[in-house]
Amino acid sequence: MIGAPTFPMLRDATQAALFDLLDRNQIPYESNRAENFLVLRETRSKILFRAVEEFERLRGSNLAWFGLDELTYAPESAWLRLEGRLSRPKFLDNTKPGVCASHSERRNVLSSEKSPSLKTSRNSQPLGPSP
Repeated sequence: MIGAPTFPMLRDATQAALFDLLDRNQIPYESNRAENFLVLRETRSKILFRAVEEFERLRGSNLAWFGLDELTYAPESAWLRLEGRLSRPKFLDNTKPGVCASHSERRNVLSSEKSPSLKTSRNSQPLGPSP
């Protein structure tokens, strides 16, 4: 699942960037805009797109992984709900230099020795410990 704080942010920024990336790299996919997901053709992997502002709607999702764009604008309750649905690693992205996360659970992910070193595309600052 890929999420963003609001649906307009998800549609206008997050999805637009992902679709552009897939197109530029000639990665074939099928998009279902009505149900807000895409399927990568080669692997048949399904990626859900969700706004996390109404975090109660996230109940019942079984997730192998999730990513949240503009994490610091997402409610902590959404993070906790997603974390509870998770069976695999999570990743964080941040576009504000010097700001990693705002909630204690997010900081725990970043400081965990098991977390890989993550870097954002915009500021290239590590968000976690080096391997």
